[in-house]
Formats: sequence, C-alpha cells, structure tokens
Amino acid sequence: MKIKQIGKQLEKRGEIKEALNQWNQKILENLEDIRFYEQKTAILMRNDEYEEIIKCWDFGIENNKNNILFYKAKSIKQIYKVNTLKKLGRDIEIIECINKWMHLNNNCSLVDDGIPQISSYKFEIVNKCDEQDWIIKKKLLCSSSIREYIEYTNILKKLGKDIEIIQCFDWGIMNNIDNIDFYYAKSMYLESQGKNQEAIDCWKFGIQKNQKCVKFYESYSILLTKLNRIQEVVDCMQFGIEQNPNQITFYAKKVNALIELGEQQQVINCLDYGISQNKQNINFYDYKCRILKHLGRNQDCIECRELACELDNLDRVEEQLECWQRGIEIKKDCISFYQHKFNILWKLKRYEEALQLWDYGIQNNNQNEKFYYQKAQTLEMLERNEEMLECWDKGIQINPNNVEFYKEKCYALMKFEKFEEADESWVSGREDSNNSHNQLSDNEENSPLKLSENAEKALKCWDLGLSNNPHILEFYNEKIRLLKRLGRIKEALTCREQGIENNENDPEFYMMLAEDLKHEKNIIESINQIDQGLKKCDDSRLYATKCESLTKLKSLRKALIYFRLSDSGRYLGRKLKYNL
Repeated sequence: MKIKQIGKQLEKRGEIKEALNQWNQKILENLEDIRFYEQKTAILMRNDEYEEIIKCWDFGIENNKNNILFYKAKSIKQIYKVNTLKKLGRDIEIIECINKWMHLNNNCSLVDDGIPQISSYKFEIVNKCDEQDWIIKKKLLCSSSIREYIEYTNILKKLGKDIEIIQCFDWGIMNNIDNIDFYYAKSMYLESQGKNQEAIDCWKFGIQKNQKCVKFYESYSILLTKLNRIQEVVDCMQFGIEQNPNQITFYAKKVNALIELGEQQQVINCLDYGISQNKQNINFYDYKCRILKHLGRNQDCIECRELACELDNLDRVEEQLECWQRGIEIKKDCISFYQHKFNILWKLKRYEEALQLWDYGIQNNNQNEKFYYQKAQTLEMLERNEEMLECWDKGIQINPNNVEFYKEKCYALMKFEKFEEADESWVSGREDSNNSHNQLSDNEENSPLKLSENAEKALKCWDLGLSNNPHILEFYNEKIRLLKRLGRIKEALTCREQGIENNENDPEFYMMLAEDLKHEKNIIESINQIDQGLKKCDDSRLYATKCESLTKLKSLRKALIYFRLSDSGRYLGRKLKYNL
C-alpha cells in the first residue's frame, strides 16, 4: 500500500502529525474500512498517544453501528482500549467501555472468550473502591448479560463473598426485571446454599413483576414441587388464573396439582371455571373431557363432549357469517348476501345484529327500497312498530320522489288496526276493487267512515308525497284510491281536480278524471272533462278516451269522428264500423 510506505517515512522523519493526517484522510474517505483505523492506531501506540487511540476507536464505532463484520474486527481493539484506559486509571470509563462493547457484540464469540478477563477487570476495579462508592458498582451491574454476572459471582464465590453474590444477582434482577435468567441464577444459588425460603421469595417477586409470563409461574411451581409443597403450587396457579383467565396452561397446572392432592371436586370446579371464562374456546372443553376420562367419569365426559360439538358447530356458523360478510364487502349492492347472513343471525336469535346488518345495507344502498323493506319487516317481526314507521320516514326523507316508500309506510299504518269493511279490503289485498268503488259512489251523500288515527297519518303521508311531487300522477292515484276505500268520495274528487289544476297541460290528469267518472257511470261528465282537456292540449289519447265514452253512449257516428283523430287500435275501428 503506497500510503502505508509514505506514513512510515513520515513517522521516521518525526513528522507524526503529517503521518496521522494521511490516515485521517483515508478514514474519512473509507469510513467502513477497518484497516485504516488499525494503521492509525499502530502509529498512536508507538507514540503512547492513549487519548487519541480512544478517540480513534470511538469514531470508528460511531460510524459503523450496523456492520457486524466491523464489530467483530473491532472487538480485539476494544480490549486494547480497555487496557489503555486501565493505564490511565480511568476506572469508570473502563466499565462503560466494556458494557458498550458487550451490548454491541452480544452474539459474538469473542465476547464469550473475553468474559473471564472482563469480569476480572470489573472485580479488580470494584475491589479497590470504597464500599460506599456505588457509582462504579452501579455502572458495573447495569449489563443485560447474565453470563457476565455469573462470571463475576464465580470470582466472588472463590473469595467466599456470599453476601456480595446475592447483591450481584439482586442488582441483575433490578436492572433486568423481566429477564427470567437472573431469577434462575439467584434461585439456583440460594438452593445450593439450602436457602429454600429465600429462593421461593425470589420467584414470588418475579411473578409479581411479571404476572402475564407463564414461565415465571412454571419455574416457581417446579421449585415448590421439588420441595413437596403442592398446595402452594395450587395457590400459585390460582393467582396465575386470576391474572390470565384465558390461558389454559394455568388451569392445567392447577388441575395436575389438585389431582396429586386427590381433590377431585376442586378439579371439576377449576375446569368449569375455565369454561365459564372461555365459552368460545373449544380447547377448554377438550381438556375437561380428557381429565374426566382420566378420572373415570365417563357420563360427564360425554356431556362435555356434546357441549364441545355444539361449540364446534357454532364456530362453523361464525365462519359462515364471516363468509357472507366478505361477500357483502365485495358487492355491497347485492341484497342476496345480506339476506343469507340475516337468516343465520335470525336463527341464532341475534336480533340486534340482524337489524344492524340492514342498517349497513341501507347505508350502502339508501335509494333501494328493498333494503328498507327488509329492515321494516324485521322490526315488524320484533313488534317494534314505531321503529318500523321511522324506517320508512327515513326512506321518504332520502327518497322524496320515490312513490314506493310512501306506499310502504301507508300499508304499514293501515295494518296496525282493524278498520271498517271498506278499509279492510284495502289492507288485505291492496288489489283493485271495482265493486267497492261502485258501492261507495251509489250514495255520495252518506256520512264518510270515521277515520282512525293511523288512517289520518296515511292520508298525511300522501299529502307529503303530493307536496314533494305535484306533477306525478301516481301520487294522486294512490291518495284517491285510499280516499275511496275510506269512503271519502268527495275528497277523492277534490284530489282529482287538484291534480288537473296543478297540471292543466298534462293530458294524463284529464284521462284519470275521465276514467274515474266512467267507472262511476257518469259518462256525460267524463266527456266534459275530456273536452276541457282538449282545450288545453291536443293529444290523441284524449280523442281515444272520448271515443270510448261516446261508444258507451251509443253515439257511434261521433265516436267514429274522434276515433279518426286518435291512434286507437284496429279492433275499436272494426267495432264502430260494424255497429254503423
């Protein structure tokens, strides 16, 4: 390497600064190349520049945090850094350096090889410190590596410093409160010293600090079993169940301990409690079946197995629900997916979920009356009639021009109570009923039937529809139809006239009135209304309607004139010519 030769020449001439600058430049150009750091370190070592050596490697560490190969190569140099600090008497920095090195090289074999030497360094430092000087001790014992603690306690063991060993493990636990290895190490040492109660206290402390970790309970129960303190195993696992009611491991450990104590009824109680806390978890049923079979309680085992089968079927139902929900999410406007899911929910008597399903369908299809109808039908089955009307009100509010929403609300209103005979015929079929039309028109002077509250609401519903849709014939037809069935013939006529008044240039309204008058056998008035319409609009359908009315009056010659002005079919023309 050419630069290496230049550096040596500069160093020989005593130009150390210039030689170092050469390597500094190469380091800056190649931050990840360890060779340049090594060359600079070699010059610094030959000139006893310990501070600069430390700075060099700190810079290298800072710029190579994620390169494991660099760490491995650097590890040996880090030991050299420790030696350098040792020569300078900088004990706290030695410990900080060692801890950082071990943290960065946790999985490196060089750490394993260096631990005895590292522990010796640390012990030597602590040993020469004043007992009250906890600054260095705290820095020493902040490592998360159990291996270092064990090496350090081995040194203390050789020196017979038992109290310091316990202190060391206590510091390890406090600095690594959720690392079970430190509790293992302390417990094993205490057991080896015959201090079983202190070992028990160690695990109790570990459980209090790690209540959700099953390994702490298991390790504690192993120690208690070894000491034949089975009832305490039961108590330990009961505490675990209270903290973790959904983990079957705790129930299993408690059951095993109770079986060993011969407490069969408590075993059953424990299993039943587990099922009560985990009703949807089939593993608890299966486990209870195995234990019951082991205890020779075959009938109880069969009953438990039946419950497990029911739960398994329920799980399959849940899978079906999830399947239909996926279909809904893929195609939100397909009512069939909603209907299939609804049927399952209804069978399970999950009524609120069923209603929520239709709410979701309405949310996604707020202009489709079929979704409102399904929700309304569900509410009716649940006898929640007010909510059913609110459902249709919401539909009308969102779809004020859709006559179907008004129809369904009126139909719902008219189903709530029993009305007079004319009213009932409307409710029962909603079919055309010419006989009732004729019967009601025979005597228009008769008193109209007394209206129920719901009938009044139905009429108001159609009033709202007409105010929102004054130019749509079907709204007038529906209100007139209801009025006739309620015996309100004059009001029906007023409604017809209102339609013509609001739509005087629309021939359909004149035709509507003319047809109604024909049904009431008032042919002359029917023709008069057609004539009024012809004054406003020259429409072939009006001619055809007048032609039919004249035919009924046997005014066939006049009828033929209007036939020629209309687009009526051949059949009517042949009929007229034959009669002539």
